Amino acid sequence: MPPTSFCFLGTLLLPGFFNQHTHSSEMWSRGLIKPAPLELWLCSLIDDSPVHPDAIYDSALLCAAETLLSGGTSIMDHCSMILDMPDQTIDACVRAHRDIGIRAFIAPLMGDLDIMDCMPQEPLRDPVSTPPATPYRCTPDPERRRLFAAALERAAAAHHKPHEGVSIVAGPTGIQLCSDEFFLECKRISEKFGLPRHIHLLETAAQKQLAWDKYGCSAGTHLRAHP
Repeated sequence: MPPTSFCFLGTLLLPGFFNQHTHSSEMWSRGLIKPAPLELWLCSLIDDSPVHPDAIYDSALLCAAETLLSGGTSIMDHCSMILDMPDQTIDACVRAHRDIGIRAFIAPLMGDLDIMDCMPQEPLRDPVSTPPATPYRCTPDPERRRLFAAALERAAAAHHKPHEGVSIVAGPTGIQLCSDEFFLECKRISEKFGLPRHIHLLETAAQKQLAWDKYGCSAGTHLRAHP
């Protein structure tokens, strides 16, 4: 092809932006949930989450379109999962991002603990100087861990094609909804397929307290000690 030149006199040329963290499935909940502390807000979010892969596809398509129209050319989509249709959920999200042509990093949102395990078990306090009155307890779900891990492996094998613009990412939800066993499973799959990793660390004072009650140290200290 012959060289092509453009005149950008009087304009500002910027590189494409990278939306480094979004949840495309939450497009369905926009404006529906009243402001509340995050832990309570998440309970309402679950009630409004998509229940069919078609809705996952539509929300991912809209999220990608908004990113492109805002100057973004890449997206990290920490997409929610339909528990009994994990493969279809991931497939729909991948297909939407491919169809619109954005560079996508798709991190299925996974965990093996119940939503109630992320709730503060005691009133907020300074967790560094004041230990919990009772030990933190939670019960990981090994079947959910197995189901999500198997779905992530299948997704990595089928869709992880960075050279084609789609990367599958190991995306455990965060310390409040994942056991150490689940983190290790995500690490194993990440290393097996060369996947990036993405996670929420801490977003609220309640989660900071939860980390100290759960580990006896900060979340960062615990994760660094168990790479």
